[in-house]
Amino acid sequence: MRHDRIGPQTAPQPVAAPRRGLWASVVALLRPERAAPGAIAVPRQTPSLAGDRPARPAPAPLFRPFLADPRPVLFGTSDPAFDMSAVQHMQGFGLDVVTCTTFRSALTRAHGAPMGWSTLLLSIDGFGGPRLVLDGLLHLRRKLPHLPVILVSEEVGFHDFTTERLALCDVTIRGPISAPALELALAEAGANNLVWQARIAAAQEQDA
Repeated sequence: MRHDRIGPQTAPQPVAAPRRGLWASVVALLRPERAAPGAIAVPRQTPSLAGDRPARPAPAPLFRPFLADPRPVLFGTSDPAFDMSAVQHMQGFGLDVVTCTTFRSALTRAHGAPMGWSTLLLSIDGFGGPRLVLDGLLHLRRKLPHLPVILVSEEVGFHDFTTERLALCDVTIRGPISAPALELALAEAGANNLVWQARIAAAQEQDA
């Protein structure tokens, strides 16, 4: 499968109509009000950015710590045309972006070059079945704890920049992807990832 590298000269593409997916298992982890008995319940802490305040103060508009990392963002999306706005936002921030069009190919690229990516951004609506996404994310987080992971879905009810979902990702944002949400997500994912790395290191010390 071909993985296209999108550079700053890429011309804007038309935006497709919004997609909806069946993500019962993943949504149960991301949206506590839908969680089935025995599922992991996540406290609803961070409201949407649309007119509400996030749980933590947003960084200043020009505060972009992610720009200090020259490595590209690995972006997994089943519909690059639909998510072209996200690519354009990241290019506007000064970031390079590499896209993969399947969840499996995104994970393969991530595992194949563990130190080659600054962030993994996954637009999960439309990626296979819930179990594939869930199991793949749990495995990735344990094998590559240093890689910040941002999930995007239209089916989550709110943005979450807290550390409550670190077993799956560092940040969750509700689609469609907006520039302010993505900028904050990129900044907070790096900070939250340091917390996740510390948790993994502590767990490894206990198991030793």
